[in-house]
Amino acid sequence: MEVYGELNRELRLERVDCEVCEGVPRRCRLESCPFYAHLIDLSKRLASKESYVSGFTPPNVLVGKAGYPRVQVGPAVSPNDDLRSALTSQPSVWLDRSIDELLTARLSLLLTRRQMRVTEVRDWNRIFEAIALSSMSLKPVDLEVKVIGSPALRPHFFARSHPYGPSARLSEVKVVSNVRVPRAVDDLAHERGLRVADAVKELCERGYDEYYITRLLSIGVLGTLRDRRLVPTEWSITATDDIVSRIYLKGMRDYNAIHDFQLYSSSVLHNKAFVILLPTPWMYELLEGWVRFFSIYSDYEILRPRRDYADNTGGAFYAVRLGLVKSLSRLRKRAGALVIFEIGEGWVPLGVWRFRELVKRALASKPEVHETLDEALKSVRARLELPLDLYLSKSRLYKLLRTQRRLDEYLDQ
Repeated sequence: MEVYGELNRELRLERVDCEVCEGVPRRCRLESCPFYAHLIDLSKRLASKESYVSGFTPPNVLVGKAGYPRVQVGPAVSPNDDLRSALTSQPSVWLDRSIDELLTARLSLLLTRRQMRVTEVRDWNRIFEAIALSSMSLKPVDLEVKVIGSPALRPHFFARSHPYGPSARLSEVKVVSNVRVPRAVDDLAHERGLRVADAVKELCERGYDEYYITRLLSIGVLGTLRDRRLVPTEWSITATDDIVSRIYLKGMRDYNAIHDFQLYSSSVLHNKAFVILLPTPWMYELLEGWVRFFSIYSDYEILRPRRDYADNTGGAFYAVRLGLVKSLSRLRKRAGALVIFEIGEGWVPLGVWRFRELVKRALASKPEVHETLDEALKSVRARLELPLDLYLSKSRLYKLLRTQRRLDEYLDQ
């Protein structure tokens, strides 16, 4: 139950400033949205009055959080087969696509929604079985869905979640292609006595990535029978990042510690990531800067993963942490990390995946090696749009590392 208790803390939404809707979702209209305007024809083609829509799901099933514990759930389906490769590619590849390409792919998805109690997953009915099987599949699944009424064109932009195209009420759903569910996952779905964290650990050991595990957790096919429930997608992303990163952190204890300050960096899609590995025990801080708002948000942890939710940076904190520890495991290094992540004015929110993937890409590059933290930060200063001092004023780790005596006292506690 401890996992689901943490999930309920993932309630905060961040809006994006817009001259048209001023960040208020109810004012957001496709016809007047400057972000969506050039894609209006694509979405209108989906907004027909036909009751049946045939297409594929990447797979992608969205579980909403409004009205919890009664939530909206349904597969996202694209009738545009030309976008199959764009929608089914790995998130690491998304970094190499333009924002227009990413938006076009996301807006081709018709989001179907059906209201369910979160505990209905314990008794599979015919509709939920099709939804669950399509979500558990490793490859795209062709579906035929019946919707009620015309799809609604009400796009929303939020800082942490994917945008979608039109949405419609789901009446029926039918799987019309083969579904590839791994034997190990099928066994876990029928194993009703294994805790969620243990099931996630087994999946990690078998090589399944965080994106697949997130789908399984969200659709409620992991855990003991008493604990099984639908988990809002935003919450399941953060929960998976947290659980999986804790598994990797335990394994890092056996690696050799670094003895210098190593700076890794990467920049793409109006996002910049600077990762400074520290010759310290585990300590990690994310400094998230939004150029558009001239604002810095920060969260940190020292020695062990934090127990309380990272309220300031939200899901980004856990996404960056997972990118860090997976890369450190690949490099077989033990270190702390100070991460500066800067979001430029041209960025349109497409989810927290880019935090995770950009950190992985940065740590796959050749590092700059420095003898001191100040030397590493000096190298970062010239590449930031916001003042470095603004970031450092929000940093708890920087203050501790600058005062070795205080750091030693903290570590001795």
